[in-house]
Amino acid sequence: MYRVLADFYPYAHCELDFDTPLQLLVATILSAQTTDVGVNQVTPELFARYPDAASYAAADRAELENLIRPTGFFRAKTDSLIKLGAALEERYGGEVPRRLTDLVTLPGVGRKTANVVLGNAFGVPGITVDTHFGRLVRRFGWTQESDPVAVEHAIGALFPKRDWTMLSHVLIFHGRRICHARKPACGACPVAGLCPSVGIGELDPERAKRLLRFELAPLPPAPAAGPARRVGGGTVTPDESAPDWVRGLPARVAEISPDYFTRFAPPPGVTKRAAVLMLFGPGPDGPDLLLTERGPHLRAHAGQVSFPGGRIDPEDTGPVAAALRETHEEVGIDPSWVEVLGEFPPLYLGPSSNAVTPVLGWWSGRHTPEVTSDFEVARVVRVPVTDLVDPANRFTVTTPVGYTGPGFDVADLFVWGFTAGLIESMLDLGGVARAWDRGVQRPLPDDMLTVALRSRR
Repeated sequence: MYRVLADFYPYAHCELDFDTPLQLLVATILSAQTTDVGVNQVTPELFARYPDAASYAAADRAELENLIRPTGFFRAKTDSLIKLGAALEERYGGEVPRRLTDLVTLPGVGRKTANVVLGNAFGVPGITVDTHFGRLVRRFGWTQESDPVAVEHAIGALFPKRDWTMLSHVLIFHGRRICHARKPACGACPVAGLCPSVGIGELDPERAKRLLRFELAPLPPAPAAGPARRVGGGTVTPDESAPDWVRGLPARVAEISPDYFTRFAPPPGVTKRAAVLMLFGPGPDGPDLLLTERGPHLRAHAGQVSFPGGRIDPEDTGPVAAALRETHEEVGIDPSWVEVLGEFPPLYLGPSSNAVTPVLGWWSGRHTPEVTSDFEVARVVRVPVTDLVDPANRFTVTTPVGYTGPGFDVADLFVWGFTAGLIESMLDLGGVARAWDRGVQRPLPDDMLTVALRSRR
């Protein structure tokens, strides 16, 4: 299987951009909870501003946080980078050590990061056990270990040491492009005939092709001509940039009274975790928001309007990764097209007992979202913000069981409940909401009421 995959991905390599061991070490630390594409948009300016360990050690925290903010968890990462620079200066003369035992003593560096640096900066073979690598070796039947260190040792015993680094690249490439966590594209897999797990994903070749990512994915429309800038979600021309009110939403959430969100916090003991992507983009009438209508046969929330998203799987590195993965699986938007602006505190969705983390994103909007999982999604719609703030489209939803909440009548969609509450909060926090008559009431349609009552059982 490895030989076939190595032939299929002869160009497999570390997808983080770097020129020096320190640059690779920093980039790998930044890659936690985000994509390599996103990191590569941040690092040119970062590396120019901080060329050595001493500059990280002496960094102005606010300036460094601002530079790496697009990668997410920027405060924790800033702390790691400053401490990393100080440790390298104090213990290794500002140089990155070449031994695993030394690397793992550095702030923010574990075995996975250490092996990335050893294999790609120093040519020392190492096995990088990330979520993709671990998932694939278990699907291939090479090991059933789940602990990353145990996986590293088990796979290391199967392959010559000289192959370890390339093996890591090949499996990670395959995991990112074809053998996905939730919906592997089995019908497009070069090792389907050898894989003991074939059939857990889409077998139809045409449907499988639509699940492919990165350079294997069907070519999107050519980008519009004109000057462009690079962001975490790909090329975005100036008139496609997120407006200030959208980009400023994470900061507004951080500023407001804690009980604004904590009154919706999950109760103690909730173990089910999910994430949704609130994806804004530029439309012909200004910014729009992507919404989906759930499939009619789903056990939970059938036929309801929602943001793309779903449960956080063990293979996901966190809510951001889960929201991006689910969005790609449901409506075909590649994670590399999305600029992640931030995430909000988990909110409790009572009917399904989920702690749901909303993730805020912006994209260029040049690609056409389409239903790629017709069981989960009936249709996908981009709703102009101008329609969402129009008082004529606003009303209060009522039910026979006493529920009242905000509602929207847009694009032939009846938007209510959790989704409507989130939309209302974002419009209010962004300062773009318009006054509307809360005395205008509409009962929840019977079919939606039936689904809602069934979900509460």
